[in-house]
Amino acid sequence: MSYTENPNAPGYWLYDGLKIQADLETHQFVVQHAKKQSPQGARGLDVATGTGALAKQLLDADYDVSCTSWNDHVTLPIQTYRIDLDHPFSIDEVGGRDFQLVCCIEIIEHLENPAFFLRHCAKLVSENGWLLLSTPNVESAQARLQWLIRGCPSIFNDDEIRNNRHISMMWRQGLEYL
Repeated sequence: MSYTENPNAPGYWLYDGLKIQADLETHQFVVQHAKKQSPQGARGLDVATGTGALAKQLLDADYDVSCTSWNDHVTLPIQTYRIDLDHPFSIDEVGGRDFQLVCCIEIIEHLENPAFFLRHCAKLVSENGWLLLSTPNVESAQARLQWLIRGCPSIFNDDEIRNNRHISMMWRQGLEYL
């Protein structure tokens, strides 16, 4: 399968017709990292998968993939667990087995309590497994300039809060601490 530019949203991408809801390079990094660190066939969990674009890429790379979702937009033939990430969740709610790879791509900024979420995700990762996380970079030069001019990075402005629930701004040191 391949990446194609989304004709309905210039600058955004699709994978096998599925909308990528993060930077294309983020998805590519996750798949490359999985190939380097986990053997083919390893169990992976795509947390808050959206349309399933990352899960499909991992499937195509021969990983045993499941996902969590809060909606019914996933049409892939994989196990999909419907859980609310703002509430307690356990390994029992995602099949009862741990994962070598847990992907939390562009989700933590949407949650009420990032520390709570990470503690629960950590319990899903097998020994010697990986938790891969991404979130908007609020330390970039562009975000710092936006903060100076507007009082916050544009990804966390009033419209983003209302329309996309961008409510938890994370910076590197805070994430490392958590």
